[in-house]
Amino acid sequence: MIWSSYGDQLFAIVIASTSGTVQGLWTQQKDLLLPNNGGHGMIFRSFAGKLILTLHQPNSRELQRAQFYTLEDTGYTLIL
Repeated sequence: MIWSSYGDQLFAIVIASTSGTVQGLWTQQKDLLLPNNGGHGMIFRSFAGKLILTLHQPNSRELQRAQFYTLEDTGYTLIL
């Protein structure tokens, strides 16, 4: 599961999963998936089969734009 909240300074995306599956356990991982001022992410597979994270960035109403990042799924966590 990914979720958005404020990190130390900016809006961030965090992963909460111990097992890497939707069954949980839901424990917030120490490292932020995306620390640099973006949020409300969703993950999908592209037509080519790549795992993609889409979100709004920056977290500023006037400047928000959709951003797309390729993810790597290690089986236990996600890496940008």
